[in-house]
Amino acid sequence: LFRRHMMGKRVNFCCRSVISPDPYIGTNEIGIPVHFAKSLHYPTPVNNWNVKYLRTLVQRGPFQYPGANQIELADGKIIKLEKLSAMERAGKAKLLLSTPGIKVHRHLIDGDVLLVNRQPTLHKPGIMAHKARVLRHVKEQTLRMHYANCNTYNADFDGDEMNCHFVQSELARAEANYICNTDNQYIGPTSGTPLRGLIQDHVASAVKLTCKDTFLTKAEYQQLLYIAVSGLPGTEIVTPMETMIMPEPAILKPRRMWTGKQVITGLLTHLCRPPLPALHLDAKTKTPANAFGEEHMEHEVIFRHGELLQGVIDKNAIGAASLGIVHTVYELYGAELAGRLLSAFGRVMTFHLQDAGHSCGIADLTLSEPADVERQRLLLKVKADSERELASFIGSVSASGSSTSAAPVGGNMSTSQLKTLEGQIAQWVSKNKKDAKVQLDGKMQSIINQSASDVIKACLPTGLETPFLRNNFSLMVQTGAKGSSVNQSQISCFLGQQALEGQRVPLMVSGKSLPSFRPYEASARAGGFVQDRFLTGVKPQEYYFHCMAGREGLVDTAVKTSRSGYLQRCLVKHLEELKIQYDMTVRDSASNVVQFLYGEDGLDPISAALLKGDAGQMRFLARNNQALVFKHNIHQDFFNQGLEMDSAARHH
Repeated sequence: LFRRHMMGKRVNFCCRSVISPDPYIGTNEIGIPVHFAKSLHYPTPVNNWNVKYLRTLVQRGPFQYPGANQIELADGKIIKLEKLSAMERAGKAKLLLSTPGIKVHRHLIDGDVLLVNRQPTLHKPGIMAHKARVLRHVKEQTLRMHYANCNTYNADFDGDEMNCHFVQSELARAEANYICNTDNQYIGPTSGTPLRGLIQDHVASAVKLTCKDTFLTKAEYQQLLYIAVSGLPGTEIVTPMETMIMPEPAILKPRRMWTGKQVITGLLTHLCRPPLPALHLDAKTKTPANAFGEEHMEHEVIFRHGELLQGVIDKNAIGAASLGIVHTVYELYGAELAGRLLSAFGRVMTFHLQDAGHSCGIADLTLSEPADVERQRLLLKVKADSERELASFIGSVSASGSSTSAAPVGGNMSTSQLKTLEGQIAQWVSKNKKDAKVQLDGKMQSIINQSASDVIKACLPTGLETPFLRNNFSLMVQTGAKGSSVNQSQISCFLGQQALEGQRVPLMVSGKSLPSFRPYEASARAGGFVQDRFLTGVKPQEYYFHCMAGREGLVDTAVKTSRSGYLQRCLVKHLEELKIQYDMTVRDSASNVVQFLYGEDGLDPISAALLKGDAGQMRFLARNNQALVFKHNIHQDFFNQGLEMDSAARHH
């Protein structure tokens, strides 16, 4: 009863399939296979304005798209069209206006609104309203979705399936269009930060397009601008009947050339046309200042009057980041324009990448010869430092207090010294079985991690053979497109200390970490430190240690997912009755007051992005005051009438 009828139930008018990516449909659209479009239908009331169109659909029947599946009479009786011949359907079509209240259940068509959902639905935007874009080819049998929605749904395209629910009333369509629509879910209701943004290829393409050395001919610039501002019907910024504005080139002689930054400027010029005031923005890039060189100032993004003057467009600008260019448009001009801008960025970055190209080769991973020599020297230093510090530590904690096994400063320990040290470790561990291993591992990890970080600083990113921007792997990591510095260091430098449950690899009863090592061996390698890298391969022992750490990660993920999921569900089931009443109090289903003011301050996180009051935000508000005045329709009479403060004082 509870699971099948109260908490969830089987429904009609829905479809489910595997999702596939499509960067050319709008971020607010969902591609629906024609097979689904023929099965899903909407009850359209017949009237004088649509009777001609509906008669055509009835005559086509359920098997020809677009058509109709059934006719609903005023008394609720259903006439299935699949059982009627063409002549009978033509007869029924003529009688559509014979009595009032007849409805034709037509096929789903472009522009119809569907509620799209991916399980598990862990937050409000887990269900959003998308407009249908019917895929006419019979072989297209997956749902198509734009990349910008992946973060919101926590979806990827490795076989994930999603559900689409076709709403069945005008009230539901209105709510879906104006409340649940994807553009209005740009800000996450939990933290007040953006959920939607472009990812991976699009970010890498944006950096390549907007860096200083990207120059375009007139044909290339016009093509990119056209791709940006045009699109499928309903997603375009400039309609076919409107005129495109062509800016002056950045270089006049010896050849007229446009910059990649002017593509972004041209896009914003068409998006924010008069009477909309132009935007102003100062922001930092995800890409660090030393990647391009601080003197080039590419790490500081400056927009003035809608023109990109300085800086590259990376994850901070078009990704799910606060006060990037998309978030700025959302705050100044509204959700619809922000959605169109995101779709336009997706189109133009996809197209530019087809020209610019992006591939990763061995040359992107190798270090220069001086950097590799320095890497090997520093790794030897890590080995020597770890042995020396270990000897010092054992000498200080052992009962005798002697430190005769300590190596000379800067030198490696001899074989006899190592054997003496290992004997001391064995004695100390046997006396303190409870916490000796924990203390030893903590000391060794702190020594090794401190020395190992010097290796990474010496090699990345300055030590790579191919410098940034021409190095596609480094470009992905530093611009936020994909990957992290840990991935890069494990490929090009070394794997580092392998840890299990916060400690080094465990010892067997014999005192060995693996059969190939001596009991209580003092070397960092025996404790799980891997100084090899993926680029040149790892030894069997290191491979085994790395597999141990990797297996722990997999088990942890599986266990934590189930536990955290159940904990969250328990919390949500008890909190789902709470809602904000019209007197601004938060109450449960029995009208008991839980909070006198939501969040104790009455602020909606979705609308509080610019309320921090720091210097950067105040400058942003001052520079864009004209856009905000226009958005909220504030005129001089508004200021002349004075501000009513009583209601705000009562609530606070």
